[in-house]
Amino acid sequence: MIRRPPRSTLSSSSAASDVYKRQHQNLSNGFNDLSRLGGTCDWTDGAKSRQSFYILNHIRGVTWQASEPSTGHRAIGLRWTSDGADSTAHFDDIQCAVYHSLNGSLLFYESGSYISSHDNYSVSDVFEARIDASARLVGFYRNGVLFQTCGQTLPENLPIWIDTAFHCDGELRNVAWLAWNLAHQDNDANRLWTRHDVEIQETKQGRVAIRGVFNGALNVSKVFSVPEHTRLRLQARFWAIDDWDSTDFGSMHAGNTEVWTKSRLFPWNCDGWRTWHGEYPTSTCAYSGTCQRCYHDITAELDHTSASLEIRFSANSSKSWAFSDVKIFVDSHYGMRVFSQEMTGSGWSNTSIVSSSIGPVHGMWGDNVHEVTKTVDGLPPHTSFGVSARYWAIDTWDAGETAGIWIDGVQHLDEGRTYSECTSCPCNAWSSFSGAIPTEHGYDRCYLDFHSALDHNSSSANITFGTTLSQDVSDESWAFSHVTVQTNVRNSDVAFSPDGGTMPDRYNASWHPLSVAISTDELRAQVRYTTDGDVPTRHSLYDGDDPVLSISPPGEGSDSVVHTIRAVAASPGKIESTGVTRHFVMKSRISTPTFSGGATNSDRET
Repeated sequence: MIRRPPRSTLSSSSAASDVYKRQHQNLSNGFNDLSRLGGTCDWTDGAKSRQSFYILNHIRGVTWQASEPSTGHRAIGLRWTSDGADSTAHFDDIQCAVYHSLNGSLLFYESGSYISSHDNYSVSDVFEARIDASARLVGFYRNGVLFQTCGQTLPENLPIWIDTAFHCDGELRNVAWLAWNLAHQDNDANRLWTRHDVEIQETKQGRVAIRGVFNGALNVSKVFSVPEHTRLRLQARFWAIDDWDSTDFGSMHAGNTEVWTKSRLFPWNCDGWRTWHGEYPTSTCAYSGTCQRCYHDITAELDHTSASLEIRFSANSSKSWAFSDVKIFVDSHYGMRVFSQEMTGSGWSNTSIVSSSIGPVHGMWGDNVHEVTKTVDGLPPHTSFGVSARYWAIDTWDAGETAGIWIDGVQHLDEGRTYSECTSCPCNAWSSFSGAIPTEHGYDRCYLDFHSALDHNSSSANITFGTTLSQDVSDESWAFSHVTVQTNVRNSDVAFSPDGGTMPDRYNASWHPLSVAISTDELRAQVRYTTDGDVPTRHSLYDGDDPVLSISPPGEGSDSVVHTIRAVAASPGKIESTGVTRHFVMKSRISTPTFSGGATNSDRET
């Protein structure tokens, strides 16, 4: 089954305990932000992500922004350890750390040791830590330009966390994983590769989809269409079967670039490769009793912008070789990304800005301003669109007064703060803010965190914030902040393994049941599925990791049947993926299957 990256809770969470393992109560978070408010200025406040990742997960890095330099020293970076312990809040336990100084300086440290200094940073700078899994290095970028490569090598087998440290009050904003997005998973039996202009169709050996076993030196290639991107990650499995000679080698090319090559040094074992113990056709070996079934898992990354990609496998061996499990990932330029983060009044119909302890806030207004709007232009090509923001309702709002947010003229928020049946409840269902923000009376500081996603493909979008307040700012007021626009916020489709179709004859009454894995490469997404073909709902949620369904061994005397599974990927703040349906045909005479871990829409409580 395809393994997705760990579900990071760094993005779009409303509870600090769900996002960070904190070391001090002065830390809090909202949206993708982590803030330190109050307390003594020392290195006693820090936090690391609750979820880690491994270098071969589909994580390509981390992104963040820093608030105003004058708010305090902060450090953020990557840290790894075998047990995940974070015994200190100081930045000296962060192996690769960017240090945002109080005076605006940008410094770089490795395990607490000063390495370099760089031009001063600003609140508009977007930082990225980009991981090169092949070289096991991480480069640090500001606004797309490399400014430092960490001198420490990333571990292959240790979990890696995002780690932070705070000295005084300050904020790190938009902290989120950068993910690889699966563009192609080429394990479908109907997808054809070419060998010297001859089409070769794969055969399946157990749960391994082999692209044929070829004898002798030749090339096998295929051209893929690739969505918009700037960098690729390629994965595949290469098989070296039988008694390869020490001069024999296999290779993989992406276009004209050789991304991998490897020889097998000894004909009598798999030294330097891995040994396969599962099902595999021994008829491909010269000596079936001593057949060496060796394989190597390839991971390669390269810069690439073309809309097409030719992948070519080859070998110079006269013995058997094969390849399988080809996957192409594109960088997150194609996936969900932040297009703009509003920290100034530029472009809004009203440019009033006030300061707060968590950064600039658009406002404050009473009944003198009922609507503030902006058109966001120049959106990159996309098929879906998302907006996040914080709406503020300050002081004594009355019953019937509401907050509103519109996207392209369609209202997505219509929420009152005070209700007629509870006029003495300060914030009701809204959250109460304990930090500094301008108020006329010093009463209620209420806010609501807003997230909405919709299908959208226009190069521009209009965003409007409004209110029905009936009194001036001396009595009650409203504002908004942290407006974030994101593109491509629809979850990518789930993947099935096997990918449906007619199942082999071995799945009958005398053999093991069929296992069907459903997976997603989306961060923080969960798979929802049904086993009756109905559209999955929130009641169809599988609460766990990528589900594996088990079709029980068939009984005797039953007709051939078709089992239908339909699945989607769902995650907070994004649009549910398009439903994927797969039909599994059992040719043998089998009984009605049962499923473990699954649910139909009718057998869940509503």
